[in-house]
Amino acid sequence: MAELTGCEGVLALLKQIYEVLQEYDQQTDAMINADLEVLQQSLLARNALIEKLEELKQQLESVIEVEQPEERVLLQTLVHGSYVNAPLDDQHKEIQLMQRNITVMKQRIVDKDKVISGQFKNQHVDSRRELEQLKQTRQKIGYYNSAVVNRATGQSLNKNL
Repeated sequence: MAELTGCEGVLALLKQIYEVLQEYDQQTDAMINADLEVLQQSLLARNALIEKLEELKQQLESVIEVEQPEERVLLQTLVHGSYVNAPLDDQHKEIQLMQRNITVMKQRIVDKDKVISGQFKNQHVDSRRELEQLKQTRQKIGYYNSAVVNRATGQSLNKNL
């Protein structure tokens, strides 16, 4: 594939970033209400996607960096999602639209991550409660076992006399 530059290169990289974010979003969906094994697999997949996003971001910065100063500033402004006061041609409008789509996707992922985080916190609290109940149950069983064993051997009677 030929090296794309300018608006075409920026747009191609933004589309790749959007596709990776869609994959990331799917992994996030898989994490909601999932068991521990699925969570672990999804986290590993998401980490790989984050690395890919970092690579694409560096490529995007490289493509923008070789542009003429005026075009470079415009592309940086569009890619960062900032407001542009100047009229835009079709390619620049497409870049702006793609950046908006990326921003929406990122926000959707952040919202889902908050849900997952809440679920983790609730599961953690529930697990701690269960462990505390098991600990109390184990103590009761130990007490009853020792009481029954001591009575059966007459040890408690001997201690009281």
